[in-house]
Amino acid sequence: MILFNDFAEQVGEKIHNFPSGGETYKAAIIDNAKVAVKTDADPVIGDYTEVSGGTYATKTHANQDYTLAAEIASFVVDVIVWAQDAANGPIDCYQVIIYLDGVAKNCVAFIDLTEDGGTTPLSLKAAPISLSFGSGTRVVFRAKIPANA
Repeated sequence: MILFNDFAEQVGEKIHNFPSGGETYKAAIIDNAKVAVKTDADPVIGDYTEVSGGTYATKTHANQDYTLAAEIASFVVDVIVWAQDAANGPIDCYQVIIYLDGVAKNCVAFIDLTEDGGTTPLSLKAAPISLSFGSGTRVVFRAKIPANA
């Protein structure tokens, strides 16, 4: 997973309110009409083209949790699974975008879904797609927060 450069700025501006748990984060699969790069300026989900077809739908991160312990901030969510749809599933699954489902829909991070670093996309016609963060610990990101912050 690659965090957008603007994400750090958004955290500093308190756009993301992890401690309250009052915000919803979603995951969307996009095609290659415009692929995400970490230097995209002020990325929002509308900058990218979400795949469509079959039973595909944007996923909401379930059981979101934020912790701060010993200056380590962690944001965790449950595993996300898009089911296979052999008849009508999208075949052009290039990246997953994680974004804040607020007014602006600010993007947080993206994950490459290609088999070979950008050329051959995954297909929901062929198989389900599953995202498991942090080897079962559900961690999306973890950062050290300075004691004087």
